[in-house]
Amino acid sequence: MKWLLLAILIAGLPAAAAHSGTFLDDFCDGNLDDWSVQFSLDFPDSVKIENRYLVMDTTAGKRARTVSAEIKIENEQNWDSYTLTCRVRFSSELIWEDPQFSITVQGRNGQFDLMTGQILSVLPIVQLLLVDTIPPDVKPDQDNMINIIRRANFGPERLRRRIKLDRWLPIKIVVDRDYLEFHFDDRLVTEYEDETALPGTVEFSAAQGMLVHVDDVVVTGPRIPNIGDPRNVDLKSHLATTWGEIKNSPRR
Repeated sequence: MKWLLLAILIAGLPAAAAHSGTFLDDFCDGNLDDWSVQFSLDFPDSVKIENRYLVMDTTAGKRARTVSAEIKIENEQNWDSYTLTCRVRFSSELIWEDPQFSITVQGRNGQFDLMTGQILSVLPIVQLLLVDTIPPDVKPDQDNMINIIRRANFGPERLRRRIKLDRWLPIKIVVDRDYLEFHFDDRLVTEYEDETALPGTVEFSAAQGMLVHVDDVVVTGPRIPNIGDPRNVDLKSHLATTWGEIKNSPRR
């Protein structure tokens, strides 16, 4: 019955959606062919697919480290306008006091070969959301520090509800050239314009002793290639959540 519901949702989307492309990865195929993964050579299994989810694990070992998974793209200039939806779950298996999970949009190498873009960071222990811009012309100062632009400091008093561990939470980010909009757990965190913004891809990263699951990554936009299944469909934001519920439901 639930599979029928999914089919009805897809079939009922407007015909105009065919003009947009969709990148979709629900990780059910068991591979990361469409991703560029970075991790410590000492911990080769820190980024993997397990139980049909993307798992990013930095809890092993005693030293702080960061792992990442970035969507592979050939023509990054085409990724100038898109909407990203996904859901994340932060595990209670934490070994550091300040674990952090981040999503970068418009990610690319800047003028000084540093990763630039717009970044949403989630710090679940201190109940904090941060949104930052690393402009494309950024360079380290004399102390090798990178100057960033803080767009939002979203504390616990502004959250829709507490960021609970071991619970799926929806994230939505809108990129419209120089306009950015960030949503977490169905609440608007911030929106702003950035005249320095350039096209770029999407990257997920985890750091500081965090174990996080990522699922139902959907990127839609007028110049986004059709990758994943179903194809040639501009998925509505609620479809990722519906598919997640179907995938997690007991099989009969």
